[in-house]
Amino acid sequence: SLLLMPSLVMTFVSNHTSHFENIRQRLSAKDSRTRRRNADYLTHVILDTVVDHFILAAKTIEDSIDILQEDEDIDPEGMIKQIGDLKKRTISIRRDAMSMQKLSMDLKQMENDLISDDVRPYLNDLHDHTTFVMDTLDNCREVLMELHHLQLALMSQRMNDIMKVLT
Repeated sequence: SLLLMPSLVMTFVSNHTSHFENIRQRLSAKDSRTRRRNADYLTHVILDTVVDHFILAAKTIEDSIDILQEDEDIDPEGMIKQIGDLKKRTISIRRDAMSMQKLSMDLKQMENDLISDDVRPYLNDLHDHTTFVMDTLDNCREVLMELHHLQLALMSQRMNDIMKVLT
């Protein structure tokens, strides 16, 4: 959670993570741009850090899919289980990324004194990054669905071959 006020940014996290350690270090440095700028810029930095982690998560899923596609030694049931696990992760990350995309759009379009004009280009960039994450996750979901259908077809073909031999 994040609360933005004219000269204050307050965040709440459910557990201590190192995701924001870089921001803490930037704020500790007396001559850092993050420290010199207003609260709206710090809000952008925090949200950008979150989106960067979404990008890393999407890339990890893409890499897992690539490995899954190249693995020829895995049994069909194991493949279907791994596909199911990746689909669950993709849907979970996509749901959170969708919320971030909506938030970035709302901030970008917000017409009040909390967001200054010099921060708006950063918010446009943030929205572009969330759109990239959404597109990547949608692509991953489609590939996973195709892989799932392919594995089911292969299992059906094997069952048909077995039935021919038994018949």
